[in-house]
Amino acid sequence: MLNFVRIFLPFLKYQVFTDKTNDLLKYNIYVFDVDKKLNKLQIKNIIEYIFNIKIYSINTYIKNNKYCCFNKIKGLKTNYKRAFIRLKSVNIIPYFSC
Repeated sequence: MLNFVRIFLPFLKYQVFTDKTNDLLKYNIYVFDVDKKLNKLQIKNIIEYIFNIKIYSINTYIKNNKYCCFNKIKGLKTNYKRAFIRLKSVNIIPYFSC
């Protein structure tokens, strides 16, 4: 199992902690930034295997690029995919619950 987690953990970048996402924890919705290449089924399989939970639904969207400047050099920030994961009412992720 440990090798499987090492392989798929880089695709799951981090959990998003903002005021709005912390309010969603009350409704059992967790927000993660994931790799852009993953689809919903792959995200579901990875999270169910790593955390040993059942997922009710997944909503995803890709954030748009933003322009930024670094010392007179213009560029684009990288875009990423954000996944809203709703769990069944009896499940929680113990590491990320409020």
